[in-house]
Amino acid sequence: MSATLPPQKIKKLQPVLIIEPENEMVFRGPFKDVVTTILKLKNPSDKKVCFKVNTTAPKRYCVRPNYGLIAPDVSVNVAVMLKPFDSKDIAEVRKHKFLIQSIFPPDDVAVSDVKALWKNLSKKYPVMDSKLKCVFELPSDENATEKVLYLKSKFSVAELEIHNVLFICEGELMRAEKLLEKNCNEIKVREWLKIMPKTFFEDLADPYIQDNVKCRMILTKYPNTSWGRAEMCLKLINLNKYDVEDCLEAVKSNLFYNDCIRFLECDCCMCFNIYPRHKLTSNLHCQCQYCFNCYIEYLDVAITQNHISHLVCANCQLPTEEAAHKSEYFQNLDNQIQHFVTTNKLAPERYTLFQEKLRDFNLLRDPKFRWCAHCPNYGYIWENKDNKMCCNKCQNYTCFLCKEKWLPQHDRITCEKFKEWKDANDPDLQKACAADLLSKNGIECPKCHFKYILVRGGCMHFTCTQCNYEFCSGCFLSFLKGGRCQVNPDCANKGLHAHHPRDCYFYLRDRSVDELRTFLENNNVEYDKDRPNQEMPDNQINGPYRCTIPISENYLDKPCGKDSPDNMAGLCKLHYIEYLVALVNKNNLDPVLILSIEDLNVVLTRSYKVLLKQNENEAIEEFHERLQEYVRTELPLLKRK
Repeated sequence: MSATLPPQKIKKLQPVLIIEPENEMVFRGPFKDVVTTILKLKNPSDKKVCFKVNTTAPKRYCVRPNYGLIAPDVSVNVAVMLKPFDSKDIAEVRKHKFLIQSIFPPDDVAVSDVKALWKNLSKKYPVMDSKLKCVFELPSDENATEKVLYLKSKFSVAELEIHNVLFICEGELMRAEKLLEKNCNEIKVREWLKIMPKTFFEDLADPYIQDNVKCRMILTKYPNTSWGRAEMCLKLINLNKYDVEDCLEAVKSNLFYNDCIRFLECDCCMCFNIYPRHKLTSNLHCQCQYCFNCYIEYLDVAITQNHISHLVCANCQLPTEEAAHKSEYFQNLDNQIQHFVTTNKLAPERYTLFQEKLRDFNLLRDPKFRWCAHCPNYGYIWENKDNKMCCNKCQNYTCFLCKEKWLPQHDRITCEKFKEWKDANDPDLQKACAADLLSKNGIECPKCHFKYILVRGGCMHFTCTQCNYEFCSGCFLSFLKGGRCQVNPDCANKGLHAHHPRDCYFYLRDRSVDELRTFLENNNVEYDKDRPNQEMPDNQINGPYRCTIPISENYLDKPCGKDSPDNMAGLCKLHYIEYLVALVNKNNLDPVLILSIEDLNVVLTRSYKVLLKQNENEAIEEFHERLQEYVRTELPLLKRK
């Protein structure tokens, strides 16, 4: 089993932004209308800073702008608008907090790129956090002192509690008096205990019920709970940071107070908000946790837009494609998606689509699955022992082993012998035209073996449309992202990349035409230089000779059309180099002989090998030969098909 790198936490730095106010955001009522407060963010550094404003109650606030880009020594005002709320919700809104996050982005980042940068935040951008509490104040009341003195003379409660009651009642004396009467009447407390199953959570959150009464309420509701756990639950509730239901769930799941705090303060890997652990979920194969809203939204987008092989953890990208438990992972994911559909959190169509993609994924992994060499995008399971497969769609034959179209000459001979016969007798392969050779030099997916009749020019990053496998079209090695690549630990800091060998077109395309020609001549490989006969349009008879290699542009196939220099077989320089490299690969030639000492050191560095040093009194030619032999030994090339 291949080792996997543990997910790395993003390093936190000291905040760079100067925030006003620094610790608290004050909202002044009354709260029957929208209340707005201004948050000032100043960038004192000499670099650009990206910011993002998060809140624990996104449905209660409207923040404009909630993200943006601040230039050096520039300030930005952020308007935070509190939506109207009822006085009954005061206990809930007092828990609200804001988190101001900031990073140093790339120098060339634009304002339009900020949203995408936060959505796909890389580990190379450490996040700086600043937290602010919310404070809610009523407008000044000239008779407030008289109301406090009146209520203090009538009820034996602390003055701070009277101020809190007046705040809850928005300064209305009659409502405050009724509330104090309710909380101070023991007969009312006994009535609450009788109807407790209906009003349990509401009454337990009431700050004016005595703690011993609350403990009795908890023990009545949960008879298996000890008195110590009930007191620990009240201690959590009195922090005014967590919901009552979450506090009860914390003490049910944990024995110690610190464990309860950790249970209640877990981060979502997507939105970075804090949730209790029982309101988070994961994919069961890593430690990354998400709130249900983020996870279900991710599943919805990933199922509809991505290939199933990319339906992995959005944070750590596990499990990898090579993981032995990939099938077990999809089985657990299937159960999760089915549960979300049953609970109406995910549309049934998403589960149906996931099942179809999972079926195709498992089908391509079957060693008996083959593509038809005659039908485009059609494959089937071949159960017979005979290598001559008959397609049940077109009724034509394909070889099970070499996957080529079956010809009568393939009867009673091996695939190797058939290939030799085809190379020697197929008229299409006998044409001495470089363009024909390039056109037939197609691409075969190394995973599902689906064949594409395309030219390799342009980007070497190829994605199979059948199995979504990403590979290099020059050497057919995998393109992997970050920690999913197991070649070296340094790969965890890289993006999407592949480790191309030295004979890959990815590197050889930088060699000159003369250098490649000389290399082929030294290895007795013939190549084409003469132009083939080409019919020119009437208006271009005397014009320049154009390259006719087909290329794709805007999803349409068309000729290359670039000028073709002399002695390049009627191709442009780019496609002629591609033709020469194709001959190098076809004849399994090692280009180590045309690499300089600097080139060889680059090859060793790319492959994380130790560099050699020139010995004293060693001639440069001798060192070059020793270095070439060292590269051959340490990095042997695989024989191409």
